[in-house]
Amino acid sequence: MRRILFLVRSSWDYSGMLIKVRDYVQHSLLRPGLETDVCFREPGDLRSDAFRESMWGDVPRDRIVSTPDPLRYDAIVAHHTSWQRLPNVRRRRKLINILQTLWARREVRSLKKPANRICVSQELYEAYAPLMVGGHATVIPNGIPLDLFKPGGERADRSLLIWGSKNPALGARLQEALAERELKVELLLDFLPRREFAQRLARCDIFVTLPVEQEAFHLPALEAMAGGAAVVCADAFGNRSFCLHDDTCMMPAFDDFDSHIAMID
Repeated sequence: MRRILFLVRSSWDYSGMLIKVRDYVQHSLLRPGLETDVCFREPGDLRSDAFRESMWGDVPRDRIVSTPDPLRYDAIVAHHTSWQRLPNVRRRRKLINILQTLWARREVRSLKKPANRICVSQELYEAYAPLMVGGHATVIPNGIPLDLFKPGGERADRSLLIWGSKNPALGARLQEALAERELKVELLLDFLPRREFAQRLARCDIFVTLPVEQEAFHLPALEAMAGGAAVVCADAFGNRSFCLHDDTCMMPAFDDFDSHIAMID
């Protein structure tokens, strides 16, 4: 029996980055011949919040460890720089580093530590490849559960769903302007459980999502495409392989109000 340890930034964060780490954990738990443990850098109370329960509820509680011994494991999977929690991780142990975003300069230093790395997009790999020392790097693009994100139900005519968590000011401006045009507009600023989010995508006519410019992979745009909504999404660093202007979506200029209105039209 091989043992694998996942080092995860937090249990309470409900972001696209943590969703994908959770998917890796669930995949590992289902693999025969693997004994999988999870260690949270910021554990919180897994039972106190519905979001945390929807994220980590499938992980058996006896597989969540607080002070793991690195020497017990054949492989350690670290989310971003969470391997620094265990400074005595030895090189002879297989370290797998999941890279999901462009880092600040101080975090880039961790690329000097030998490790095997998973990049969520080709763009991210090409940005980091010159900085990596030792090990092997591979690209595993994010996938989504197509049994969950799929067309279904009645779409409300002239309805828009705006995912504005990363740019609430622009989201609010768009909501106000579009509502004046008698469109049915909903602005989301907080994360929803994935099943509820998938249902909202399946019911809306147009999905407008506001990524950050240096995003390594913008998952909501892909989820909305699978849900059958028309997608408006500005260009971001890591979404260029699946966001193709006038093909898979409409791509307004980044952070530009008038351009977003024009693409929605």
